[in-house]
Amino acid sequence: MFFRFYLGIHFLAAGAEWAFPSQGPSVALLSTLTSNNGSKEAQPLELQTTTGLPKVRSDKPVFVEHVMKCGGSSLCVDLSLQRDCRATLGANCRPDRVQVRFEKLIGKKWRAADITPEEAKMGLEAFDEEACNFVFSEMGLRRETNNFGLSMDRYRDLSSSFWDAYTTVLLVRDPWERYLSHLNQWGFIASKDVADGSISDAVLSDSHKVFGAFQVKILRQNFITQHLVPDFRRNPLNCSNEILEKAKNSVDRYDIVLDFKEYPEETSSILLKEFGIRSDNTSKAHERITKIKWPAPQKSQAIKFAKINKCDYEVVKYARRRILKASQSLDVSDEE
Repeated sequence: MFFRFYLGIHFLAAGAEWAFPSQGPSVALLSTLTSNNGSKEAQPLELQTTTGLPKVRSDKPVFVEHVMKCGGSSLCVDLSLQRDCRATLGANCRPDRVQVRFEKLIGKKWRAADITPEEAKMGLEAFDEEACNFVFSEMGLRRETNNFGLSMDRYRDLSSSFWDAYTTVLLVRDPWERYLSHLNQWGFIASKDVADGSISDAVLSDSHKVFGAFQVKILRQNFITQHLVPDFRRNPLNCSNEILEKAKNSVDRYDIVLDFKEYPEETSSILLKEFGIRSDNTSKAHERITKIKWPAPQKSQAIKFAKINKCDYEVVKYARRRILKASQSLDVSDEE
């Protein structure tokens, strides 16, 4: 019953966000609270420094891992405007309308681990007017089991041909803001739920009739990492060093990493230099991710949320190093 209710809410409320009073960025507080007991003195799980830089291949179609509420709708609009094509904006550029025909033509799914560069190019060119030579993946939009199946095989084998078939893009965002934005899209929080710029403790309650439901808990527990590590959704609180290492390896396999909210200038610079995309700062889709000011968590909320999102905070921190390094490399190129 809840799931049917969720679907109705999702499509009715898609894209809607309200501006709440800001208490400053949440990442500064939460980044100090990633230990099991929430102590500032405890050391968070660390990842090695990445050396990844953009590796865009203009002759290949673009694949975007759209972690929901990380700016995928904005990027979908930007890509469509830039390429003057009629992508399925209502579906956030997912290839819903062409995937069956794609599979019949090529003999495999567009995100199959063993898809070759030739197959991906042939399949998307056949439906270029609708697919626009880019595809977005939104795992978990409708089914909580999407982290378990064959659609995750590309992460099980990071040497598979999939990673050479596309120019790959990963979207990330501060986990607390991403979670609140998702609740807002579903219509579960609104301006009446916010008092004095704060969020009710109910949004973190496992016993609440709405926020304790299975799908909502999935959103609340290392949701970004679930996109990068197969089967992790079965137990998303199990943030071990092994899980972090797998997530790190997945991040490194991406050609481009973007964060529209925390690094808007760097992200825009990468999009322009590597894709020729001018991000539309005045569009409603772009404003939803860059302009909304979500309330920071209270200290007790920050401790609780950081404890159940240990992997996400470390993965996002790691991914952001990619963004900074890529942006810095572009600045050096400009100077030369």
